[in-house]
Amino acid sequence: MNPKRDFLVGLTAIVGIFGLIGMLTIFGELSGAGRNSYPITVGMPDARGLGQGSSVRLSGIRIGKVAKAVAAEDPTKGVIVTLKIDEGVRVPRNVVVTISSDFIGDTIMSMAVPSDEPVPGYLAAGDRIDVVPLGLFDQIGQEVLGELDQRLEPIVGAAESVQTLADTYNRVGEELLVLVEPRTTTSVDSGDQVANLSTMIQRLDTAVANANEWIADPDRRGRVDTILENVAGLSDEAAGTLERWTALAESLDVRAGELAGAGEQAVARFIEATDQLSVATEEVQVIAARINEGEGTVGQLVTNPDLYQSLDDAAKRLDAALIEAQLLMQKWKAEGLPIRL
Repeated sequence: MNPKRDFLVGLTAIVGIFGLIGMLTIFGELSGAGRNSYPITVGMPDARGLGQGSSVRLSGIRIGKVAKAVAAEDPTKGVIVTLKIDEGVRVPRNVVVTISSDFIGDTIMSMAVPSDEPVPGYLAAGDRIDVVPLGLFDQIGQEVLGELDQRLEPIVGAAESVQTLADTYNRVGEELLVLVEPRTTTSVDSGDQVANLSTMIQRLDTAVANANEWIADPDRRGRVDTILENVAGLSDEAAGTLERWTALAESLDVRAGELAGAGEQAVARFIEATDQLSVATEEVQVIAARINEGEGTVGQLVTNPDLYQSLDDAAKRLDAALIEAQLLMQKWKAEGLPIRL
């Protein structure tokens, strides 16, 4: 027995064990060790090399492993793969599954979430989803197609714009053809066709020909000259009438201004008289109030019946004395004034 050799052998074995553990950790084989997990089931047409212990990744991150992969009871239904997903990781229900292999030949189930779709929910323990996994080339093809769609989208938009422009030009061309299509005025007058540029030109030519024929007649030209002279005379008369109407309107404006001034003065005088009447009314009301309260002679007469009766008696006696004086004067005038010596 050589102790030194045994020590080296043991040290080499320990280093190998730690190296193996490091390699397993680097390749993700021990990332789920000691963690709790929950099961979900995935139905697929075929396993494509998946087996117990195969790595399961979501967006490139290891989230669990394959617990088992068995054929379905109905062989036409494919296989059923049971996954153990690390606790705390949520797997969307609309994940896209891809089966691929790493550089050392291990089969990996990769899951990706579509970026253009809303997440309908997440898988719980015991749930099942059915997928058709994509191969590596299928995934590459989809990525290439997606990239091509993005690149071709501006070109497709430009092509649609060109097509729209072409359709517009086609419609414009058809309308231009209808506009310049040869037609007769007879068909337009009868209602069989709609007037267009051709019929308009025909009518214009006819009108010009009629005008030339009409102008070429001397008698007609003479009548036109007479009509023009009459029109000129009527224009002069209309101008004179307009001037007279203008002068009349100005005179009416002046009269209206004078009437407006006189009206304003009358209104001012009326307002002044109204103010004076209002003052007089207030004074009468004050005097009436004083009379009602018994102030002054008139007030005493109104409020003191005895004074009024005394004055009435005195007035009656004075009236009787005046009557007697008148009778005495008449007697003296008739008989003479008696004088006693």
